[in-house]
Amino acid sequence: MIVSQLLISCTGQDRPKTIDFGSFTIPAPAGWNKIEFQGIDSYVGGLTNGTDTLTFDYGWYSYDFGYEDTDAHLIKIDTINGKTATLIKPRISGHGTIRMYISNAYKGNYFNLVGSDIQNELTVFDIFKSVKFKDSNTTVNSLNFAQNFKASKYPPSAEQIFKRNCASCHHISDIQLIGPGMTTMRKDRFDKWFFDTLFVYTPQTPNEKMGTDYHRKMFEHLTDQDIQLIKGLLKENE
Repeated sequence: MIVSQLLISCTGQDRPKTIDFGSFTIPAPAGWNKIEFQGIDSYVGGLTNGTDTLTFDYGWYSYDFGYEDTDAHLIKIDTINGKTATLIKPRISGHGTIRMYISNAYKGNYFNLVGSDIQNELTVFDIFKSVKFKDSNTTVNSLNFAQNFKASKYPPSAEQIFKRNCASCHHISDIQLIGPGMTTMRKDRFDKWFFDTLFVYTPQTPNEKMGTDYHRKMFEHLTDQDIQLIKGLLKENE
């Protein structure tokens, strides 16, 4: 939620710069400047060049995409500095929403960066692909970033898939429930647990009811895209 108070920083407005928002940084091309809002239940702000404006919403209550007209927009799943991101753009450039949504941005928070009726989409996608969080892995990025968008109904977010399939035993953060918290599990361990048929884990105690057989049978309905979104919630390999 946003209160209407708006502050625009005008210093160094003609030079490219990287703006530090604490948990993340956003590159600002020449002529783009920082915007600050007064948020209530999440951190909000953005940047503008006076013609195009991008605003972000960062926190537990950040926007979970799905309200755009699916007949007027295209969608793609990409990887940005180690984070799984959903990208949305209008079918007709300059007429609709352009958006980046990351469900596990930093410390379990969600991140949404969005513009409306953007005139220069290439600049906005350059901004999107350069957003970095404190735990971002800058060596892991899509080779064909922001290409090959598809006409599709919006897929469930990582949080939605997690709630449907994992939340009864796992917490989305590092909190231990029946099973370990998602942010404590490495991606390579996840792959071994689900896909390495030579690896078998059998429960050792009565309280340990769910080994590899359980997980592989219980979640065989998940699509490759579902798996990639869930893996976006996990810890990077060490």
